[in-house]
Amino acid sequence: MRRPDVNRAAVRTARRVDAADLRFLAVDRSRPNEPVPSLRILHVVEALGSGIATALEDYIRSTPGHAHTVLGYRRPGAQTGDGLERLATRLLLLPEGRLAQIRTVRQWVRKLRPDVIHAHSTYAGLYVRGFVRAPAATLIYTPHAYPFERRDIPAALRGVYWLIEALLSLRGGCVAAVGPREAELAKRLPGKQVVVNLPNVVRSMRPAPPASIQDRSAEGKLRLAMLGRISPQKGPDFFRRAVELSRTSALPLTWIWIGGGEAADERALREAGAEVTGWVSRSEALGWLATADVYVHTAAWEGLPVSLLEAAALGLPIVARRIPALESLGLPLLCDSPEALVTALRSLLDERRREALRAYSLLLAERHQPAAQRKALELAYSLGSATRARTAQASLR
Repeated sequence: MRRPDVNRAAVRTARRVDAADLRFLAVDRSRPNEPVPSLRILHVVEALGSGIATALEDYIRSTPGHAHTVLGYRRPGAQTGDGLERLATRLLLLPEGRLAQIRTVRQWVRKLRPDVIHAHSTYAGLYVRGFVRAPAATLIYTPHAYPFERRDIPAALRGVYWLIEALLSLRGGCVAAVGPREAELAKRLPGKQVVVNLPNVVRSMRPAPPASIQDRSAEGKLRLAMLGRISPQKGPDFFRRAVELSRTSALPLTWIWIGGGEAADERALREAGAEVTGWVSRSEALGWLATADVYVHTAAWEGLPVSLLEAAALGLPIVARRIPALESLGLPLLCDSPEALVTALRSLLDERRREALRAYSLLLAERHQPAAQRKALELAYSLGSATRARTAQASLR
């Protein structure tokens, strides 16, 4: 069975491609019922844990007809549990140290000769696009939030990150962007990259009720939850300040951070008055999330957080910090400061207000379903596999 044959003119001119545009890059139009051949896909992940691990599980579930090998580094103490050992064809671990990781990635690419290499997040994107010899169009990069969007570093360093991403974009290939903001940033870079909208999705969830939860009806308080690693990206200082302000105002609110981090960071949140679960399995994390009345997201920068989509799928009203990635989703209740967040939460003590936001959450979840992700992945992978096939054919001439 031959590889897909991609319309070359479309590939040359495309700067942005939606999953719905598969008809313009259709494979083998003369035999429309022929299945797409199984591809060997190598996923390179420098930070294998939390939201990226969840997204990667979804990618594999969305394209079960392909052979997925995951080559990743598990950062100590940053896991919520994942099923990659069960879902992936093969799971390989990267060593510690940047140079050792680069050498290992190069070695496995030479050994496996994958049809497509899918790099996830900043360092993996650097390893694959900067140090791997492979046809550019076989390389797919998903930033999961560009590093120059970070707000925990000086502006000058953000400029350096932008320059690196701009230089790497000149190699071409495909950016599979997880949200509208990430796609917009990819299109602004100078390289001739194809940009595919690859939405994060919500699948059926099986929350495991936490054993420590007592009868909520006796609390008489609104339960607020944030889910994620306690790290600068997720805005624990913003969250902590909001907790302190709400306690000063004696608002009937219970604050819960689902996830863990450094011991000092967990302690700071607890001292402010928040409950911190520490690291728990994904099903337990979802169980904690299901106990909330409102989901609060305080991240300082994002791609498109899976935790927010999970909250939406549970029908939770969402109130979040105003950042470009969440503005691009059209979330109706965004706040510029902890003070504004507390004011918004005061209004959500009214059940009617929560009900209005709950309806929007369900619409958001409906827009992020597996079918759209599958189409986007097949599009991105078909671009790379067709280039690999043409390269192999040319070497035989």
